Amino acid sequence: MIKMDALTIIIPAHNEAQRLEKNILNIVSYFNRLKVSYNVIIVEDGSNDGTHKIASKISSKTPYVKTIHIKKRIGKGTAINKALKHVKQGLVVIMDADLAANLKCLPELIRTARDSGSVALGSRFIAGANTKRPLRRTFASRIFNLIVNLLFRTNVRDHQCGFKAFRKNSIRSIIRSVRNKEWFWDIEVLYYAKKFHYKIHEIPITWKDSGQINYNIFHHIFFHFKNLFNLFFREYL
Repeated sequence: MIKMDALTIIIPAHNEAQRLEKNILNIVSYFNRLKVSYNVIIVEDGSNDGTHKIASKISSKTPYVKTIHIKKRIGKGTAINKALKHVKQGLVVIMDADLAANLKCLPELIRTARDSGSVALGSRFIAGANTKRPLRRTFASRIFNLIVNLLFRTNVRDHQCGFKAFRKNSIRSIIRSVRNKEWFWDIEVLYYAKKFHYKIHEIPITWKDSGQINYNIFHHIFFHFKNLFNLFFREYL
């Protein structure tokens, strides 16, 4: 059992209609078994596949699940920031809707954030991790993480993993400096966490790619590098 005063799980969702209900119910079932005080916030970000209707149905029938509906897509980062305004205290877990990170990794993630008072981050690239994903994606991620470390000295092995936990007061102070509204939000959060002297603890996780990608991979890579160098110029030049 995890002893916890308050825990909020934030799940950004864009075009997740096919898997959202099953995955949210799995999360609810998992935390009910842990017997902790928790809330789930689904941030539905401008979907066009009926995700909002499914999220609303889940919220209406499932205690402790809330849905925030955003009519026009605003990006993952801004969606998470909106959800954070509804969190009053305790710990915040941010995780992807596809549940690529195995739920059995949650207790260690939560304990690490709680006990250290800093940032806990799931990692697919440290000893003990069990990762199943296409080789080309693993290679691209490793190269990208290497470049981030060369530029910013974060000493983080997996900046992009959508499986993070923070104390509410920590994440609130960090995101004041974060400008990115989309996927690069994750990298900026870790950069500013390091800059503001928060410790970042990576834990090995079990990860299996869902096989469903809701974005153009080449567009995604281009904008990640564009935002990476924008951050570098903003901070150092």
